Amino acid sequence: MISIEEWSAHLTPRNSFFELKGLVSSGGRVADGREQRVQDDVGFWRVSYSFAIRNRAQALAYRALLTRLRAGENIVAKVFDAYGVTVTNTAATPSASVAVDAELRATTLNMWTMGLDLEPGISFSIGNRLHRITEIVARTAGSVGTWSDAGTWNDAGRWMDAPAATADGWEIRFMPPLREVIDAGTVVDFINLQCLCVIENVTDGDMDLELGFFGDPTLPLIETI
Repeated sequence: MISIEEWSAHLTPRNSFFELKGLVSSGGRVADGREQRVQDDVGFWRVSYSFAIRNRAQALAYRALLTRLRAGENIVAKVFDAYGVTVTNTAATPSASVAVDAELRATTLNMWTMGLDLEPGISFSIGNRLHRITEIVARTAGSVGTWSDAGTWNDAGRWMDAPAATADGWEIRFMPPLREVIDAGTVVDFINLQCLCVIENVTDGDMDLELGFFGDPTLPLIETI
């Protein structure tokens, strides 16, 4: 498996795309023009990168990456999303975790978050599996501690310049369904999105270099289940 650290050392996509595909298949159109559609809730992610090859290190790194993909290796694709989760000021380190065990193929999830504001359309990763929120079912806002003046002032005590915050509770719906059983306490990542993929077609990704030096190859990937 090709890790993010391996391929991103010399390669940074100039353009990227990720979208959920394969949720509907067509049974073809009948004589009156109507189309029979078969709904499939599994789907798969399609991730595409465009790389700017401008030097020797980039060219060699891309060639090695493409060869390994064509030989059948999986790749952990880094997903770039400029419209991702909103980080709030309620916690110094934003974090999220699963609150209740979730079964294989589940499409609802209970989680705890600190410093994150969730909305429909936001994507998240559990391990190297990518998902997208489709609906916020419920939210329980965390509480923030309040100052108390009931006690006497103690000069020896440590000054706390902010009260402690507690986690927000969420119930969400998402797609695609979970690819495996998820235990309570599992980390949910809204910041560093990633998806386990393979090359879409073994003939994809050719690097056509102008004057033998410069090129902008496109590398299409699809999620491997």
